[in-house]
Amino acid sequence: MSYLSLDKRRLNYELDLLEEINRKQLGKLRAVVSPEATDHLGHLVDSVFPLHAPNLRDEYARLWM
Repeated sequence: MSYLSLDKRRLNYELDLLEEINRKQLGKLRAVVSPEATDHLGHLVDSVFPLHAPNLRDEYARLWM
């Protein structure tokens, strides 16, 4: 299970990580929780759970700043 950020810098890192996981065929099931609905993840994961919350803040980001 992965959570995708709305922050473009974090999102690029997360997508790179998902591509690597997919390429190495790691995990039995790959699922993503995304603040926005998206269909560009279909080739990377098995399931996408959109929150339909485009204004959702990345609260965990405060831990790194």
